[in-house]
Amino acid sequence: MNLINRLLGCAYGQALGDAYGLSTEFQKRCAVANTYPDATQLIPFPNYEQTQYSARWTRDDWTDDTDQWLLLMETLSAHDDDVKIFARKLNM
Repeated sequence: MNLINRLLGCAYGQALGDAYGLSTEFQKRCAVANTYPDATQLIPFPNYEQTQYSARWTRDDWTDDTDQWLLLMETLSAHDDDVKIFARKLNM
């Protein structure tokens, strides 16, 4: 597997994991167990039960975590690891 494929795998894994994790982000274990009582079943994505927090996004979206990760990867690849450029991008 070449480097580009590995980097793409990281990018897809980050975005998909973030989008899937939004279904339970910031919920306590008991709240998740109450909403999804059968722990042997996957949480239905993108048709999960929205919470007050997750309702801020569309069901198939990722969060600011992936946005920041994408900015970091772009900065590392295009700007010689210049952290000041990354900081400016975060403030856009």
